[in-house]
Amino acid sequence: MQKFGLKLWSTNKQYIQEAIRLYKNGWYDYIELFAVPNSYSEYINLWKQLTIPYLIHAPHFSCGLNLAKKEAFKSNMQMAADALRFADDLGANVIIFHPGIDGDINETVHQLHQIKDSRIVVENKPYYALNNLICNGYSPEEIKFVMDNTGVGFCFDIGHAIYSANAQKIDPVEYLKRFNGLGPKLYHVCDGDWNGVYDEHKHFGDGSFNFEKIVPLFSAECLMSLETEKSHVDSLKDFEGDVVYVRSLLKPRSAIKILPASLHDIADVFSLSNEDDVRHNSINVGKITWDNHVIWFNEKISSKDCCYFVVKNEQDNFVGQVRFDKVDAEQEACVISVSLRKEFRGKGLGTTVLVEGAKQLFKNSETKKIYAYIKPENMPSIKAFRKVGYAIIGQTILNDVEFLKLEYTRPQI
Repeated sequence: MQKFGLKLWSTNKQYIQEAIRLYKNGWYDYIELFAVPNSYSEYINLWKQLTIPYLIHAPHFSCGLNLAKKEAFKSNMQMAADALRFADDLGANVIIFHPGIDGDINETVHQLHQIKDSRIVVENKPYYALNNLICNGYSPEEIKFVMDNTGVGFCFDIGHAIYSANAQKIDPVEYLKRFNGLGPKLYHVCDGDWNGVYDEHKHFGDGSFNFEKIVPLFSAECLMSLETEKSHVDSLKDFEGDVVYVRSLLKPRSAIKILPASLHDIADVFSLSNEDDVRHNSINVGKITWDNHVIWFNEKISSKDCCYFVVKNEQDNFVGQVRFDKVDAEQEACVISVSLRKEFRGKGLGTTVLVEGAKQLFKNSETKKIYAYIKPENMPSIKAFRKVGYAIIGQTILNDVEFLKLEYTRPQI
């Protein structure tokens, strides 16, 4: 199973509590900590308090560390030493270095020999730096040269490879495959401009990267640091959205179809709605009569305030239903109702139905938020909703029964 990394800088103390919360709730597996120069003394004890695995990213060109420049050797060694101290104190077994900019790749090899640490991996770079200087390590050949002559490992930055390929007018897909052949120890991933040449770190869904071509590169057990920008000063909610997006990319697609409900589905929905587990977990727990169901079902499929879908498998068998009822005057919020037939539960279909159902809703309406009401003891449903990005925002009483209220916000794509 792929492991996700949260990228933070060593000075990001404002995110520590959020990082602890997300780790405890299973949103990521390790922190990739960027060792900001001269931050060790002030910040190391803050990070040591966290019982979370670490990788360390050494400073790079923007912070003054440039392994490709001979004249920067002294300051490079000082900053590298600080990165190694972070790694030692936090128990990190990976330390990431950039090869440098506008210099000599042979000097990069020389300086890596001087640092001499078995935990070092070198990261590939785009062709152009933001100031149009040429990056060292922009090609598979240069990365291989560094690896062969130093024994270091490889950190594969997907976006950097795409931008390098475009700058050289090379097919990005083939370039990605060539880099992947170097056996990376971990990946850096984000979204960006599939046709661009300059480095970006967009949230997933905000760019145009062709993930159908990218996802097959990842092995089942690889490490992936999500290098998307931080959109909030003291919140990592945007990171949660990125994790949900990446998980949906990596998860094998179940062969299901989300279709508009019609009169042809009335009997299947009636049978499902009266299953014991469905009634127990509903707001209204009483059994439903056929006559009442016919009236209710016809109203729902004809109402402008309801988006109603049925779920079917490849054989066109009825699997379940997912319904969205609008709940405010401006029609910007809906309440979700979802249920699967007993024989299809526990097979991982729930999260797929939630994701694909929401896509259909957003495609067919201007809805901005979805609310869900779940009984606190219904842990399988709570886990499924949380896994796809719903947040618990409170509790409420419905029909004299306590329910948790969850919220999902329409992605800004």
